[in-house]
Amino acid sequence: MDNEILQNLFDNPNNNIGNLDILFFILALTLAAVYSYVLKFFYLNYWQTVSDKETISSNFVLLTVIVTIIISVVKSSLALSLGLVGALSIVRFRTPIKDPEELIFLFVCIALGLALGAFQFIFATLGLTFILIIIFLKFRFKPKNNQNNFFITINEKDFDVDNFINKSSNFFDQIVLKKLEENVNDREIIFNMRLKKNIHFSEFHNFLKKNNIKNFTVFDQDNFFQP
Repeated sequence: MDNEILQNLFDNPNNNIGNLDILFFILALTLAAVYSYVLKFFYLNYWQTVSDKETISSNFVLLTVIVTIIISVVKSSLALSLGLVGALSIVRFRTPIKDPEELIFLFVCIALGLALGAFQFIFATLGLTFILIIIFLKFRFKPKNNQNNFFITINEKDFDVDNFINKSSNFFDQIVLKKLEENVNDREIIFNMRLKKNIHFSEFHNFLKKNNIKNFTVFDQDNFFQP
């Protein structure tokens, strides 16, 4: 019985078309996983951001694969396409974005999924290659400096921004407020700072402790934490 089914799969022309679609689908899923992993590698190694890159990039592969599956299913059916639009209309994206550049890479994953799900492998390959070249060139030719740049995120409900800037002015050549987000229970502030050349980070760390700032996270921008 099993042999007859297998024989019909190869002898029936209609089934052969279906088999070809399945092969394309498997190829699309494979490329989605590989391409999104390559994108993740470039994001972790050649992109600067204040966000937790490991947490953000951990979603790249699944997002790309899921979009590929969805497009592969609905691309040949108008009814399914309309149903997808209706389903997405009730979805609300409420995850806070600390850095708008996070959205760039999420859209790249979606674009890859759209292209691969439509079996447009050449467009997906060329598009990803072009994007990776841009990322690498941006990293390679960024202005070189040793100014000890870093981002600091402070989570203190009663944090006084003006007082902090005034007190810490002796430590920095530059301090820029990048974000201030406040809710009922918390307050999040992000600064971009550049330490003066004669100031060691440990001195600033002691300054934070003396001012009772306990909840903070530092994001290294210029690798000055590295030996």
